[in-house]
Amino acid sequence: MTKPEPISHALTFSYTFSCPAVVLFDVWTSHQHFAHWWPNDHACMYVCESVLAPQGEVLFQQVAPEGYDVWETLTYHEVKEPDSITYTKSFSSPEGEALVLPWMSSFPLEIWHKVTFQEEGSATILTIEEAPYRATEAENQAFWFLREAILTVLKRKMERLEEYVAKLPKE
Repeated sequence: MTKPEPISHALTFSYTFSCPAVVLFDVWTSHQHFAHWWPNDHACMYVCESVLAPQGEVLFQQVAPEGYDVWETLTYHEVKEPDSITYTKSFSSPEGEALVLPWMSSFPLEIWHKVTFQEEGSATILTIEEAPYRATEAENQAFWFLREAILTVLKRKMERLEEYVAKLPKE
């Protein structure tokens, strides 16, 4: 697998946390932490594979209380601890093969992400850049049509992350 080409236009979202970048980076990338804040509200998450390195992957399953499950794969392309990570995300089979969403076939098969952790004093600004990757024009349009919903999901995920980080023991 090759490193993704730079993305010219990305959806950008920032959130400020009251902790050092090294803590936030660890909570973002360690599957021991990841499973506590990443899943949608009330869903359970099972991490099946986690390798934090270029070309490493995280394969996980989210199971909703209603019984439906979703598999996802993150494929890391660049890891610069504790400053940034770049990865692509796909909905997938349990074996990690990227799959088209059954409820929205026009959604991109892969989404490119760059997450940066910028420390400022005792706080860290986490910025997420997200864009369709290797997408058709129809997939690009579907992604940008859903940008407000994507931002809402990101905001809720960051709120869960903030709640989780606040519960961690202080060093």
